[in-house]
Amino acid sequence: MCYISKLKCFLALLVMVAVVTGCSRHLESSDPVRTLPESTVVPSNVRVALGNNSLKISWDISEAANVSGFRLFLFDSSLVGETGTAIPLETFETSAREIRIPDLIANKLYFIQVAALFESGLEGLRSSAISARPTYFSLSIENGAEYVNDSIVDVHISTPLSATHMRLSEDSLFDGVQYESFEEDTRFEFSPGDGVKHLYLDLQFTDGSVSDQIASDSISVDTDISIDQVVFSSGVASIQTGDTVLFSLFSMDPGGFASVSFGSITNMELFDDGTHGDAAPLNGIYTAFFVVPPGFSLNNEVVRGTFTDQAGNRLTKAADERLTVYAVPDPVTLAAVAISDSSVYLHWTESTSSDFIAYRIYRSATANADENSTFVAAELDRQTVSYTEEGLAAATEYYYVIYVYDQFGFKVGSQVVMVQTLATPSPQAP
Repeated sequence: MCYISKLKCFLALLVMVAVVTGCSRHLESSDPVRTLPESTVVPSNVRVALGNNSLKISWDISEAANVSGFRLFLFDSSLVGETGTAIPLETFETSAREIRIPDLIANKLYFIQVAALFESGLEGLRSSAISARPTYFSLSIENGAEYVNDSIVDVHISTPLSATHMRLSEDSLFDGVQYESFEEDTRFEFSPGDGVKHLYLDLQFTDGSVSDQIASDSISVDTDISIDQVVFSSGVASIQTGDTVLFSLFSMDPGGFASVSFGSITNMELFDDGTHGDAAPLNGIYTAFFVVPPGFSLNNEVVRGTFTDQAGNRLTKAADERLTVYAVPDPVTLAAVAISDSSVYLHWTESTSSDFIAYRIYRSATANADENSTFVAAELDRQTVSYTEEGLAAATEYYYVIYVYDQFGFKVGSQVVMVQTLATPSPQAP
């Protein structure tokens, strides 16, 4: 009984194996048939735009349904291929179809590949490698000047690469501006009106690439200039030798250069820095002191102030008042000698005053001789430099001083000299 039962079980097992091995394989599924796009989707039309030490990379993708992002490979070797036979310097990931790589070495050759990343986590094939050299470029208006007094300016463009075309515009979007042939040095005309002007530069290069970033520079256009007034003051009624005169020019435009001219003094600098009599720095009021030197004189002279602003505009304006400066004559040197018991010979140096009008000689019995002492004589000829006084007492001390007078009434005295007449000779015995 037991034997028959085991036999039945063995026969049943054989039947089950036969049934299974005799059936063809067939898997039922409700899912659609899937393809593997990861093997065919490759970024295309990879292009580069050059920036200042940077590159902007962009590309197209034909099938983006399962693409979740992109991986960019940056190499400094040409040994790159679709399978990636070189080790990249850096890799970058982005969900966009463009990326900017900053902080690169200018004029160094780089190679770039792009691959798609899929939702499955797989990375697709890399694009064909393209090469590019980051650059730097800049423009300078009027050699970096802060101000200019003309709307037409000189522009210098610097770039290490060969540019073929450029655009210059006051509009950073270059709206309506066409590319023109590249010139390293060119001129540009700003829009009318004074004020800060901005200029933007965009470039195209010989390899067909364009600048990703724009260069710019700015300058203040200033075509207007004014002088409110030119004045001078001394605090005295009549300015003469040794007096100090304060000259001032009011422009209300700080940072410029101001000067005054009068007589033989030309372009005497005025200051707006809190020195030379300037009350406050950088307020557009320029001042300087002038100490009248010996022999300097002016008669109703025009004072002209000149101002040049930071933009180079220049204007001259005359003071409302005229300047008169009286030169006090230089003193002469006097000498005296007794020539008899009743006469003295006086001699002096010739006056150098251009306004000379007279010599006046005074005598005193004391050492304090001055113009209030006894008047001796006047000489109207400047070249007359001697005089003999007679009728004096014998063996007597006399003190002399000589004054020089000019046509404006100014005078100056010489040093006081003392002389003693000779004694009267004794009578001869018969």
